[in-house]
This record gives sequence, structure tokens and C-alpha cells, in this order.
Amino acid sequence: KGAYVLRDYDKSRPKEGTLIVEGTSTMESVIELLPSFHDGTAPNCKVVATSSYELFMAQPKEYRDTVLHKSDWLDSTVISNGSRIGMHPWLSTKVAEQYAMTSDHDDRWRTGGSIPEVKAEAKIDAASLLEGIKRFAGDREERSAFVHDGLVDLDDQALNGAAREGVDGRATVGERRDERSGGARVDRGAGAIGDDARADDGRDGVGEARELHE
Repeated sequence: KGAYVLRDYDKSRPKEGTLIVEGTSTMESVIELLPSFHDGTAPNCKVVATSSYELFMAQPKEYRDTVLHKSDWLDSTVISNGSRIGMHPWLSTKVAEQYAMTSDHDDRWRTGGSIPEVKAEAKIDAASLLEGIKRFAGDREERSAFVHDGLVDLDDQALNGAAREGVDGRATVGERRDERSGGARVDRGAGAIGDDARADDGRDGVGEARELHE
């Protein structure tokens, strides 16, 4: 059906975000981490496995909401052994993109080697992913604050494809957190990949993700 829940939240612990996973190598690493998710040594994240955005979008809304409700989608990031731009349909905001764990994390071609060597260099091995997941979960309060402060419109306007406001390339969540704590005005950057500023692949917003919850 294009996407399914690999691991749901542990209802006895606070939610710490949703991970949208694509690719065999990354899925292998995430499965390796499942015991850590279950025993509490990894953050309490929901894990959604994806195979086809188009197929997922063809499913009834009831199913899509069960797998990736808009509240989970807005509190998510992506993991892929492909490129970050290839995950644009699944990215809800530019904030989510800051925490994306993809093989092109440094915008460089991988140098090759054995599968474990390539995965380590791409930072999609289990240890590297766990580090990234902990950073994503640890910043949840700050991430949520940016969303709710208006960097992303939580109303139907944002979910139905109007130009999104998001964190642009000029500052990270951490840097803007420093601005907030220092009393400086937070610059709500223009929609970095919205209808008025198109993504690198030419698609508006985060690809066709605007349709995710129509």
C-alpha cells in the first residue's frame, strides 16, 4: 500500500517524533535498531516504512491517516539510502529537512567499498542513524516551537498546498534557538521551498506532499 507502520509509539512513554524510512540499506539499519526502540535506549519514535509515495496516495484517507496522520507528519523527518531531494514528497517542512538522514548528507559522491564501508561513509549505518535520531528527538521541543510559532502554517492552508514558510538555508534550528534565547527577533524566513520559491527538482513545496492530507 505504499507505506506501513513498522513500529508505533510506546504509549507508556512521551512521543518523540516520526521517522519515515525508505531504502533497503537504511531499513536494514533501522531494523537493527528495533531492540533499542523497544527497550527504551533509543527515542520513542514511530517508524513508517515507505515504498511508493504514489501508491500510498492512492489509498483511502482513513488508511493514510492511520499510517501517517498529519500530526505525525508535521513531527517527522526522513531516512533514506538515496538523495534528500528524492524524499521531498515525504518532507513536511524545511525544519524536517534539517534532520533528514540520507546518503548525500555532505553533498558528495560516496567513494565506494564494501556495503558496511559505504553505509558508514553515508552515515546510514545503525550507529550513525541512532545518533541522528537522538538529535532529532532531543530537539523536539524546539522543532515544535518553530512549527507552532508560524514557520509552518498548521491550518488547512499548509496542508492543501499554499506556500509554506520554513527554515531556510541561512540558519539551523539550533542557531535560531540561540537567537530566541538571546532575545533577538527570529527571522521567519520566506517559504524556502514553497509555491513562491521552488525546490531544486522544480516541484512546488515539498514535491507533491501538499496533497498528503487533502
